[in-house]
Amino acid sequence: MNSCLVFWNPPDFDWVKLNVDGSRNPESGCISAGGVARNHLKQCLVGFALNKGSGSVLEAETWGLLGGLKLVWKAGFRKVVIESDSQSAVALINNDSSMNYPIFNIIQDCKFLLRSNWSCKVMHVYRESNKVASSLANLDHSLDLGTTIFEDPPLKIIGCLEHDFKGAISTRLVTSF
Repeated sequence: MNSCLVFWNPPDFDWVKLNVDGSRNPESGCISAGGVARNHLKQCLVGFALNKGSGSVLEAETWGLLGGLKLVWKAGFRKVVIESDSQSAVALINNDSSMNYPIFNIIQDCKFLLRSNWSCKVMHVYRESNKVASSLANLDHSLDLGTTIFEDPPLKIIGCLEHDFKGAISTRLVTSF
């Protein structure tokens, strides 16, 4: 095993970075997602949390991507990097996907938005670089069904935001082959 250092990297000037994540409560089966858009100065621009009822982890992750895409499009951002810690969800959005896949409609809605008139790319990041989005996704298990938009960050995620703002580094253990 090796370790690598991981930290949240701000976007380039004139771009917005949106980190998204999905969550599933194992006891209730409830799924939620959340995300936050920040600029090159590491300032929060807008965030969201959504509660979708019950479903799978992958469904939560793809709802997070779709919710984030809708949020930044509606906010008028046209140069966006979206980061998710779900390799599976990112692969489904960036590649051809089967019509038989249970979440096909969510994936197609994401792809439709990605074809809009903007520069937008969806990328995978390690979970250690996605703590703010993870906190928002877990926060939503306590919210009503639907989507909540945040213009100011909820108090429960301030510590994660400060961690990223300071450029704090996390260690990740990586298996080498």
